[in-house]
Amino acid sequence: MKKIIFTILSLIFFGTYVIGQDSVCTPDSSFANESSNLYPKAFHPRTNPNGGILDTACINHDYSFVFTAVVPDSFETEFGNIKLDSIVIEKNGFIFGPKGLDYRCNPPTCNFVSGTLGCIELYGKPTPDNEIKVYDLQIKVKITALDGIVIINDTLPQYITDSAHYFLPLMEEDSPYCQSLGVNDLNRDYTIKILTNPVYDILTFESYVSDYGEMNVSLTDVQGRQLFNSKQTVRQGYNLMKMNVSSLVPGIYFLASRFKGIRIIKKIIVNGYN
Repeated sequence: MKKIIFTILSLIFFGTYVIGQDSVCTPDSSFANESSNLYPKAFHPRTNPNGGILDTACINHDYSFVFTAVVPDSFETEFGNIKLDSIVIEKNGFIFGPKGLDYRCNPPTCNFVSGTLGCIELYGKPTPDNEIKVYDLQIKVKITALDGIVIINDTLPQYITDSAHYFLPLMEEDSPYCQSLGVNDLNRDYTIKILTNPVYDILTFESYVSDYGEMNVSLTDVQGRQLFNSKQTVRQGYNLMKMNVSSLVPGIYFLASRFKGIRIIKKIIVNGYN
């Protein structure tokens, strides 16, 4: 009888575990040989101005963004190199984010053991009672080392790099950015590269197109207001473009470009927002 009960409980547990795994994120294996960090790396105004979260979130729209965690075997401190046990995301670990978003991990316990590759998915649907603004996400973690002798409670990404941020812009439900979330940088026929970011006066960017044609370029603030819009003829190959942003107040903006139906959105920091 006990064996039958144990078998039934095992099947229930295993079945629940497998079903749960269907919705668990998958770490990006391309980061496996990178140095320990959270990928994509956080935005930093000087060392990584094109980093951070690449997608915007929108009211009443489903949202998903996956971080890959490369967990080190040890880490440096002022007392020398210390052997790491694990990094655990605390309960309610994502703070300062929009209401309606939650997170889940792989492993499901959100306990990342040293020397492993894992992931965290930020997902959900932002609710209408959120303030439309740029949220500065932080992740509460407990770092355990030396077989539990050392315990550090801190937040990411600041623990890794001072002045680093995971900015998440939240837009209105009917914002044009809600119709096409994400950044299409994988299309080899059309790419955009920002050359000045942060920018203080003249925004300079480079486009590569595989054919002659017309490109639409616009600049929008985090409230979705369009501040600049133009159509430019581009030639095959690289095209250098400039935009005067000296009149804009410091903050985060979005440069959107469209070429032959393909849309690319880039996050711009004006006047060294930090």
